[in-house]
Amino acid sequence: MRTTTMLCTKMDKIKGAIVLLVCLLLLSCTHSDKYSVISLEIPNGEIRLNTEINLPSGAGPFPAVILVHGSKNNTLDFYPKYSEYFAENEIVTVRFDKRGQGKSTGILWTAEFEDLAKDIVAIVEKLKTLPYVDSTKIGLWADSQGGWLILIADSLSSDLSFLVNKAGPVMTPLEQTLYDYENNYLRKKGAKDKAVSELRQWYRHVLVYLTRERSDSLWMSIRSVLEKYRRSAFFNSDHDKYYFSLLDNPGKMERKENIFLDPSGRSFDFDPVPYLMDLQTPMLYQIGTADHLNDVPACLDRLQEVANPAICIKVYENADHGIRVHRKPSLFLKPRFAKNYLEDLLEFIQKQTGNSGKE
Repeated sequence: MRTTTMLCTKMDKIKGAIVLLVCLLLLSCTHSDKYSVISLEIPNGEIRLNTEINLPSGAGPFPAVILVHGSKNNTLDFYPKYSEYFAENEIVTVRFDKRGQGKSTGILWTAEFEDLAKDIVAIVEKLKTLPYVDSTKIGLWADSQGGWLILIADSLSSDLSFLVNKAGPVMTPLEQTLYDYENNYLRKKGAKDKAVSELRQWYRHVLVYLTRERSDSLWMSIRSVLEKYRRSAFFNSDHDKYYFSLLDNPGKMERKENIFLDPSGRSFDFDPVPYLMDLQTPMLYQIGTADHLNDVPACLDRLQEVANPAICIKVYENADHGIRVHRKPSLFLKPRFAKNYLEDLLEFIQKQTGNSGKE
């Protein structure tokens, strides 16, 4: 009886291992049948950008899209759903580590928007030389902060056939940051109107002082607000604390070009509107009405004022910054992409490239 039980147990383990192996093989075949992954190092001057390319199966050359990051220190594995979705629809998809992140060289926190835009253009130039890419059908997909970068990249390159701007602010980085700072931090922490007004101005003065003008009068203005509100419950965000660490020792402060800031802080006065007015490359702009990081009405109003026929605007009800709709009960149901969001995205790219994708 014991021998029979032991044999059954062993057989069960063997069967389980076989089932697991078959599942893994099927999973790997599913991906390899649709696309393969190629690693490339692409230079931009002294910077080396680590990239991965999802190459669709079948005969090329194919249209190509570069996935452009939002803020923070993102790497090439940040947008798996998009990279798979595009590749499965016969679009070469390029993912890359931001400069100074992952395996890419350089320093992200001393870069300005134009530096990052030039990284993108370097990738475009490389794609034009690849035999499996149709050099006349290269475009950019951008998330959030990337919406600013692709406008600069487009102005630097004549080789882009389409742009996709997902939830990119239609205002300066300073305006967007102050909107976020006020509505998602100060107000929620209980700050009143006077404090909000003074701290918004303080934030702007800090960025000017760190990156543009280090005058005594500006320093005194910054210091007075700092002393007034430093112990307030609403004056201790991560940004605030970082600025405290810089401002507490002004004599030891780094030179302007060496201070570590998010690129949006160094390029805080970049205005996308003139770029949008001059834009000739077809662009799809997608945004959700529940995007808490953006002043959505202001963004849409400015796009309407720009009135550029090259820009196609799609708005998704109740969708957040990631164009996802939150479902209830949220404990059991994950957010999902807004209805028609991915379909609109693919249809736009296919229209601009003349590529119908999968048959």
